[in-house]
Amino acid sequence: MGKIIVIRKADRILVFTFSDYRPDALQVFFSPGKGDLVGNVYVGRVDRVLPSMGAAFVAVQKDRKVYLPLPSCKDRSGNTVIWNGKPDDALKAGDEILVQIERMGMGDKLPTARTDIDLVGHYCICRVNGKGMHFSKKLSSSVTASFREALSAKGIPGRRDFGFTIRTNIEALKDYEEVFCEMEELIRNAVRIREASSHRSIYSCLYQDTPEYISYIKGIPISSYEEIVTEDPGIYEELQCLFPAERLRLYTDTSYPLEKLYSISTHLKEALSEKVWLKNGGYLIIQKTEAMTVIDVNSGKGSEKKGNSKEDMVFAMNCEAASEIARQLRLRNHSGIIVVDFINMEEEPHKQQLLTCFDRFLKEDKLPCRVVDLTPLGIVEVTRKKFNKPLKEMLDNIEL
Repeated sequence: MGKIIVIRKADRILVFTFSDYRPDALQVFFSPGKGDLVGNVYVGRVDRVLPSMGAAFVAVQKDRKVYLPLPSCKDRSGNTVIWNGKPDDALKAGDEILVQIERMGMGDKLPTARTDIDLVGHYCICRVNGKGMHFSKKLSSSVTASFREALSAKGIPGRRDFGFTIRTNIEALKDYEEVFCEMEELIRNAVRIREASSHRSIYSCLYQDTPEYISYIKGIPISSYEEIVTEDPGIYEELQCLFPAERLRLYTDTSYPLEKLYSISTHLKEALSEKVWLKNGGYLIIQKTEAMTVIDVNSGKGSEKKGNSKEDMVFAMNCEAASEIARQLRLRNHSGIIVVDFINMEEEPHKQQLLTCFDRFLKEDKLPCRVVDLTPLGIVEVTRKKFNKPLKEMLDNIEL
């Protein structure tokens, strides 16, 4: 089993997932209070409404605006979520509206907000504007039935006033008391938000979310990893409240820091390099442009093995490249449109096998990531959901 390694570097927090001292994925976050306000809930004031863009700009602080897509101004029942008491349902400049920061701004773009309020826990998500009990599609029917039975016997007050989604993390539990305690805490927070929303003044922060790096770790299937390790006492203390003690370890060997043990600086430099060597002698060239990420696969020093044709050698190299590309996307956090130029193959079955293989590797990503198409020129198109800024931007001004 692998490990989750959490490192503090200046005012950034780095969360790695490792398998045998080799990083599988990485996300970088600002230390709490240093970066964007993702997850926080504010009483904002609409600054401008631009129907042609299908969006509005909302001020959540005196000097801070967010981007609000107009479709997100409807709750899950289709009702407009406006808190100014007006009888009409048209969003106008000057309206006061309750918003949650959904994701941080990329480059020159503003942070994005929504009016559907979600409070995220380790085991469940409370949907403040929602109703009903929902379950992750990855949960088995037996676990779902077992949980429903236990929940019915428990009878949590206020549960039916909100919507809940139960996450896959409940699978490893012997009983559901931890889940019920978390649900009760989320309900208390949801009630406070509802009660405060009608009388608090603009720019009020009604809910401050768990630090973003913790929310990210919560989304990792912890049962797939042996433990979470950090050498930072502050991070360890924050994680103690959320994860079982047997899955959490404070690294204390000052003679050999955790960063050296896992060669963090080396891995970061490799993840920032344009050139990535493959085990079979080939290499990747990864270039990030404003519009997309372009990846070129090269045969390099690769050679045919005895008894194998050139076509077989190229197919094997492309398959290895596909695995490494999926890993590099998780490490570099490149998103949006990604185009890959694999080494040309002649046989159609090999092309289809490569696409199937590549799509399987991409599905290992915590974020939605998939193969879209193979163009007539042999270019493979991929999309990956945007989350956080690319690694290079997040490590700006950080000494490696």
